[in-house]
Amino acid sequence: MAINMWNVNKALLLINTMICIYVLHIIAVNKQRTVSCQLPSAQSDLPAIFNNALLPDELYRSTLATMKKRAMKIAWECKRQKKKPKFVGGKGQYFVSDEKKLLLCAVPKVACSNWKRIFLVLNYGKGIRTDEQFNDSEGIHLLATKVNLKQKSDEEIEKIQSDYKIMIFVRHPFDRLLSAYRDKFENSTNTSFHRKYSADILKKYAAYNKNAKEPSYPSFEQFVRFVVDTPLAEMDDHWKRAADYCDLCRMQYDYVGKQEHLQEEATAILQSLHATDLVSFSSRNQYYKSPATSWLMEKYYKHLPTDLLMRLYETYHLDFVLFDYSFEYT
Repeated sequence: MAINMWNVNKALLLINTMICIYVLHIIAVNKQRTVSCQLPSAQSDLPAIFNNALLPDELYRSTLATMKKRAMKIAWECKRQKKKPKFVGGKGQYFVSDEKKLLLCAVPKVACSNWKRIFLVLNYGKGIRTDEQFNDSEGIHLLATKVNLKQKSDEEIEKIQSDYKIMIFVRHPFDRLLSAYRDKFENSTNTSFHRKYSADILKKYAAYNKNAKEPSYPSFEQFVRFVVDTPLAEMDDHWKRAADYCDLCRMQYDYVGKQEHLQEEATAILQSLHATDLVSFSSRNQYYKSPATSWLMEKYYKHLPTDLLMRLYETYHLDFVLFDYSFEYT
């Protein structure tokens, strides 16, 4: 019996079409299950370390230009909104290199420890790397007090503000908040930090405990409710708005870098200082064993009620505006 190839081809085409329709249906269903709060994902991991190599000229120039434009936008937004956050962070969050004429406001949970290591090397040379505290996740903070503004007089600080390049690195507010929660509560249940806050949060927001047994630390929802109920001036440094922490509307910044482009932008800064032969920005996993937070964003935020998400956005609204981050709710 002869086989009609035309009919066979039509049948195969029909089968393929039905398979495609089924696959598209599955994709559409899965998309409906994604978190309603559309957060821009942070990098699952930082790009490969440049190993002291210089960025190509075009990338170097464009990267510096991008960071300068962000600084100009902040100055414009502060002027437009007439925002002048109160200087509440003191001098301890600013790190300085006199030789390189560079000042950094190190925002907690934005590669803060690695920047402290860089400023120690810029001030003391490569030999500082042999110090035990240099390679310790806690000790580095104590060691870095040698290079912060607390060591400077008011006259010296005034000269630094006028003569040095000033920079800050920022991070999506919700990504940074989640990092603080996981570091200070979820993964540090025996620290003094945990003891300082957990009991009060658990008591005040007990109605939002969804666990059958008594928890040892707050849930993410309980923590977020605590954050949005806390006056801005009383927030802990680890989740204080960067706009307040770094006095963004009172100081003239030259460079604004972002965590999402950390490797290339940090390298561009060091390249502009002619310091890439002395120090490079370490890869994320060199000092930290916790996973990147991008894949956790949906897991944690999708369970927050809509009204709480909106309150959280309002709390960090100034950071969203100044740093040009987005928040969409669908």
